[in-house]
Amino acid sequence: MSKVFLLIGLSVAMVSLWNVWNLYSSYSSKRTQEEKEKDKNTFTPKTNSQTNKITNKTAYSSYSSRRNSIIPISKSILTFEFIKEIGKGHYGKALLVRDKIFNKKFVLKEIPLEIYENHDLLKNEHIIHSILDNKFIVKYYGTIVFGNYIYLILEYAPQGDVLEYILNNGSLDEVAAAKIILQVLCGVDYMHQRNIVHRDLKPDNLLLFDKGLVKICDFGHCGVLTNDKEKLKGVGVGTPVYRSPELVLGLPHNEKTDIWSIGVLTYMFLTNESPFEDDDEFNITNRILKADYTLLDDGVSVEAKHFIYSCMQVNPMNRPSTQDLLNHPWILNCVYS
Repeated sequence: MSKVFLLIGLSVAMVSLWNVWNLYSSYSSKRTQEEKEKDKNTFTPKTNSQTNKITNKTAYSSYSSRRNSIIPISKSILTFEFIKEIGKGHYGKALLVRDKIFNKKFVLKEIPLEIYENHDLLKNEHIIHSILDNKFIVKYYGTIVFGNYIYLILEYAPQGDVLEYILNNGSLDEVAAAKIILQVLCGVDYMHQRNIVHRDLKPDNLLLFDKGLVKICDFGHCGVLTNDKEKLKGVGVGTPVYRSPELVLGLPHNEKTDIWSIGVLTYMFLTNESPFEDDDEFNITNRILKADYTLLDDGVSVEAKHFIYSCMQVNPMNRPSTQDLLNHPWILNCVYS
């Protein structure tokens, strides 16, 4: 009888092993196909020596829209180990945690349910972030509701943000600045192609990752355009020193407001100062409305000055698009030369 049970046990074990092997083979085949697709979409900039412009117009789109690698993650709050609080805002906290099952760090954005349910700004951020999937945008992994709180599971940036980096290290050289701006442009271009306007681009909303990777975060001020001719409305949107003239005045606006902010970012990266530096807030506002920024010194290249000048045009219709800026000589010369 014992021999019979032994044979039955061995049979069950063999069936289990066979199922595991089939599962592994299926997974390996799927991964191989995914990796081939990923390799096929790998971005290689192609330039024309006559015009020094990117000739493959789909390259940036292919590069930017590539999905992030799938990362295993638990979906129960009980599987996360609290490490420390890394931020606190008007509506909640940012908690650094470790997934005990997969041993990976994440950020949990903890918001009281009562506050979440009564603030459209928070719901707007949640919805928009959940549909964005791009290499240059901080990854959203999902939501957990536990007790009286809602937790947004976000990608952790081990290197902090660009503001912190500049405060600690000073202004950037043109090559370093251009490499960051290129990544911001790729992320913003991805958003603009989907009619989403960020409206709060600033150094502390740009997070740093390994190997110089930069990702955009914080989508609470985003607006969505339903068509190319629509204008957004909003008073007090964004951070004052980065606001475009139309945002300062509370006028209808579109994606070109982000272009202005990119000009301000570039200026600050190169100088470690605001282009509208002034002790009086009223004077700052007036200077923004006239694009009356402090001129850059001779140590900054003509191409960099032109890049900033073209972004910070008072009339939004005169500002370039993200695609125009991706092909700007300053970007091409600094990043690809």
